Amino acid sequence: MACGSHLIVATFCLGTLVIQPLDACTTPKPNLRAIKSSAKLPALKFLLNPIYDGDDYIYLVDGYGNSLNHSTAIISRYLSVAQNSYYNLVWGSAFMDFEQNLIYYLSGLDTAGRIMKVDLNTNNWTIIGDWTSEWIAARILVDNYTGYIMGGNFYNSTNAFHIKTTTSTRLSDLPASFQECGLSGVHTGNDSVYLFGCPWGTCDKVGKYSIKMDSFEVLQPDTGYKSGVLSTVWTGELIYIFGNVANYSSPNVWTYNVETNVLAPVTVDDFPGEEDQQIAFTDAVYVKKLNRIYTFGGQTVDQMDNRMIRDDIWYIDLN
Repeated sequence: MACGSHLIVATFCLGTLVIQPLDACTTPKPNLRAIKSSAKLPALKFLLNPIYDGDDYIYLVDGYGNSLNHSTAIISRYLSVAQNSYYNLVWGSAFMDFEQNLIYYLSGLDTAGRIMKVDLNTNNWTIIGDWTSEWIAARILVDNYTGYIMGGNFYNSTNAFHIKTTTSTRLSDLPASFQECGLSGVHTGNDSVYLFGCPWGTCDKVGKYSIKMDSFEVLQPDTGYKSGVLSTVWTGELIYIFGNVANYSSPNVWTYNVETNVLAPVTVDDFPGEEDQQIAFTDAVYVKKLNRIYTFGGQTVDQMDNRMIRDDIWYIDLN
């Protein structure tokens, strides 16, 4: 044998006998691949505030399109239009009360400085309170009762939004590296929230927030990345970071290892679909039971600065 003798381990998995050598002669793991769904978004959109119910449904709140002058806002369930509104739901933050079938939408353009309640049972849209006026903030669901909103354009603070009572608690200000810019973040369980994003093209730091201590730590990863407005998901092992703009030397997808503080580029074949294109503003959702990441819409840009808003839906199988 070309590689000499091996230690062979037999593993039984779901009725299939798999034999694997335990050395460097194993076949390298293939690249991840993005599959474009045959389904499309109801319109060309990005920044959609996706909400996953943990089971079979992903709700999409209307986002930015070709014009700021939207006539309706859409909440989609399995890509069918569930409710419409005359409000322009762009750049705000959405959370859902799954038990009551309600969506709360905070800030945005038409509703800047307000909290809107959307009753999916009756299609009743009402403004119920005041809010800050941040745009493109990090929207982080900690559990079914609490969501964190961090920073965003023109804003520097952390707020906890209590979904059942529609009240909020203002917490610490963000570190200077993350102030007044579009952000994305994930809760990795227990106490930690990780924060990504910064002014255009200069993203080279990671923020780590302690829920218990209400304090931030700014981390400098071993491998820097530079990209624009991001979307992030936590798979239980790694944080996947999607999105890039105005930086053609940087990949579209990265992973961040919370244990080693290492950012690494990831090759995902066929994403976003064309060579020499970067994608920004796409919205990613991790579906645990399928071990897949879904991404919705976004804006692609090529090296000639030709920009295109997408209605595509991709999924990446991590199995």
